[in-house]
Amino acid sequence: MFNKAYHRNLLEIISYVFGIYLACLIVRFLLNHIHSKHNLLRERRKIVKKRSLFITVTLAIMLLMSGFANATVLTFDDMGDCHYYCNFSSYGGFSWSNDFVYVNGRNSSNSGTGYDYGTVSGDYTAVNANESVVNVTDGGFDFTGAYFTSAWRTGLTVTAKGFSGGAEIYSAYVVVDYNSPTWLQTDFLNVDQVVFSSYGGTEAVDGGSGAHFAMDNFTVNESSVPEPATMILLGSGLAGLVGFRKKFKK
Repeated sequence: MFNKAYHRNLLEIISYVFGIYLACLIVRFLLNHIHSKHNLLRERRKIVKKRSLFITVTLAIMLLMSGFANATVLTFDDMGDCHYYCNFSSYGGFSWSNDFVYVNGRNSSNSGTGYDYGTVSGDYTAVNANESVVNVTDGGFDFTGAYFTSAWRTGLTVTAKGFSGGAEIYSAYVVVDYNSPTWLQTDFLNVDQVVFSSYGGTEAVDGGSGAHFAMDNFTVNESSVPEPATMILLGSGLAGLVGFRKKFKK
């Protein structure tokens, strides 16, 4: 009787232990399954956040860049006929100083000079009459650059300076000859005045002399300051990017 009862109790204990072990395995399986689902959802959320952030920043950059994309090129070809020096004080929405004139470079009297070779588009260029320091002003614009050609000299230095509120904030220069135009890339941002001066070089063309220059394809953009909505969108996208990086590092 003792042995039979002993064996029965032993079998009950083994069955009980095995049942507990089996239950533990089931619970572990369920927990792993739940954890896997949780991780999958978390990864999906990360992917969605990344995509949303990417779309936000991309849209903001596109909107921001659209404010700078529409450049205006002033060719001086739409101000009327001019046989030699013709004054203008207002053109393209800008104010031009008194010694800025426009010239028909294709006129026979200008043949072989920098006025002739300096016409990039059409027949006309802007010139600093009397070798003067000249300027162009407006409420606020970006000056991208322009083509410059010396009228009579080789090795003429043309300098451009950008001002805002009376303070000089940019400066650029280019050395030019009379027989071909040279592009000056300035990238002056949000200026209200650009001043041009010229000096140096060696006389090389018969029939004239001086530090005159011809300027063509004056390229500007008056959308230098992005709209507030664009800046808010860009700021939110960048803030989200910074926050995501901090969270990712943790």
